Formats: sequence, C-alpha cells, structure tokens
Amino acid sequence: MNKKLALVGGGGHGKVCASIAEDLGYDVCFFDDAFPNVTACGKWQVVGTSDDLILQGSNFDCAFVAIGNCSIREKVQSRLVASGFNIISLISSTASIHKSVKVGDGVLVVGNACINIDSVIEDGVIINTNASVDHDCFISSFAHICPGVSLAGEVTVGHASWVGIGSAVIQQIKIGSDVKVGAGSAIIENVPSDVTVVGSPGRIVKK
Repeated sequence: MNKKLALVGGGGHGKVCASIAEDLGYDVCFFDDAFPNVTACGKWQVVGTSDDLILQGSNFDCAFVAIGNCSIREKVQSRLVASGFNIISLISSTASIHKSVKVGDGVLVVGNACINIDSVIEDGVIINTNASVDHDCFISSFAHICPGVSLAGEVTVGHASWVGIGSAVIQQIKIGSDVKVGAGSAIIENVPSDVTVVGSPGRIVKK
C-alpha cells in the first residue's frame, strides 16, 4: 500500500513536486491556504488549507512543502515540524546524487540535477531542473538553486538565498543569506547577505 503524502502549495511548483512524489510511489493530497479559491493543482484536487492539514495530520504518513518562495516555505515547514509531521525529501529518479552527499529534510531535487561528492544540502532546499552542484558545496537551509544553475566546487550558498535560472558561480565563492542572484548572472566574487546581484560579472544593485 502506498504511503499517503500531504503536499502544501497548489501552484506550478506543486505540480512538479507531486509528479516526482507519484513516481516515487506516494499517494498525493494537496493543501493550499488559498482554498477554497484554489481547488485544483493540475490533475490533483486541493482539499483544504494548512490549518485543515494540521487537524487531519494522523491521516497522512508524511508531508512536504511544495512552495517556491523561500521564506514562506520555511515558515510552513517549521509549523508542520512543530505539529509533529514527518517531513520527507523528494528526489527525482533522474537526478544524480553522490552517495556521500548529506541531504536534509524537506529537500526537493528535480530531474537531471547533479550533486557531486561531499556536498551538503540542508533542510528545505530546492535543487531545480538541470542544476549542477559540484564537489564540497554547502547549500544552507531553504535556499533555491534554480533551473540550469552551475555551482563550481566548494561554493557556499547562505540561508534562504535564491540563485536565479542559468546563473554560474565559480569555485570557492561564498554567497550570504537572503541573497537574490539574477537570472544568467556570473558570480566571481563573494556576495554579502541581504543583497540583490545581477549581471556578468555580478554586481550588487540592491541592498
């Protein structure tokens, strides 16, 4: 009998999470705080809010937060953990992850992503489609590595930072917490926390 998985978040990102979950053998049920204005996520029905899920917790074997926004994902996952839910990670069967990689709870690794030897992926991180994380990288909790991003070896990405689609980061760079890296950027110098960086080479455009 398949395990019952509660997914929180009924947007496009949720569909990606649900498709991976079904491929892994879970029975999926959606919750979204916009319910009843949102009643479906692709082919899946949305049946209630996160409050409803917490009331129904015993009906599910595990839960996953399918929300792309880093800060919201953290808040919802923290609330579910405090309510006693078993938070799983979802890793696509087409992803390549070295056996030495440490993966936290609530992590999503999407199709064709690659994570190389001795990297650490903390709780709530998203490694999106075709992203490449090379050896000895450290991705802090609730960061989002967007589709097509390339991180060279020994890169650190801080808490809740967003590395935009198609960006490239050279080796041994440290990106701070709550950073936004614009799409297609090339990061060749360390980035402090709480800034937005865009361009090639990347430059700070907002603090």
